[in-house]
Amino acid sequence: MFFALYLSLLSFFSLTTNPCIATKSSYLCVDELENTYLVHDNYIERFSQNGKAYYRTSELSQGAITTFDITNPFKPFAYFKGTGKIIFFDNTLSRSSQEIDLFAIGNEQIELVAGSRGDHLWFWDAGNSEIIRRDDQMRKKFSSGNLAVLLKEKIRPIQMIERGENLYMLTDESMIIFDMYGRYKTRFKVRSTTPLAHSSGKIFYMENDTLKFIHEDLVSYGFVDGKYEKMKCFQIKDNKLYFIANDEFCIHENIKIPSN
Repeated sequence: MFFALYLSLLSFFSLTTNPCIATKSSYLCVDELENTYLVHDNYIERFSQNGKAYYRTSELSQGAITTFDITNPFKPFAYFKGTGKIIFFDNTLSRSSQEIDLFAIGNEQIELVAGSRGDHLWFWDAGNSEIIRRDDQMRKKFSSGNLAVLLKEKIRPIQMIERGENLYMLTDESMIIFDMYGRYKTRFKVRSTTPLAHSSGKIFYMENDTLKFIHEDLVSYGFVDGKYEKMKCFQIKDNKLYFIANDEFCIHENIKIPSN
């Protein structure tokens, strides 16, 4: 079975333009070396840029994967909200001995976890409506305070990612930006139908079948020419668009991204 899959992936990456392959995965990540991770409900696949190296986790018994993070590509992790477990892997998806049980340390209302530089982690604590940054020993370093009070509304984040000097939080109606200390900076009204993606100093999102972006300077913005229908998620690396749509994982090359 795995040998047949390996051959299909090798064939897939040997195509020169716009290859696609069937998948039931719900999410994808692409690291700086253009290794691609396909995230399923309870397992993860990784294959290299040329398709010659393929790795897969065993079936994970912690329930559905809530988030998979490759902020540190040598130490990716999966978070399982249902069981409160954070499981770490190496870059071949071999399971690490390191594991965090949030329920066991009294953190029962953590809905999102995101990677941060220096092996730190960001947590969205829904019970206290705050963002918390902790070190690798789970010591609290910074927090936002109660955002329901600060923003004068209750927010329901669906994604957090740290890129550059900012932490980006996506909700159903906006993108909220914080600094590395968890301090609120600004927000943009967006209705993204996909998770956020980052490339070349830009944060990308999908709105009305249009691929849009905001620059890390939080001033410049724009869009990518073309319509992108039924896209479930995407990543961009070196003018390549990696995406999942209609139960297919595809790569489109040479997309034209404005330089501003």
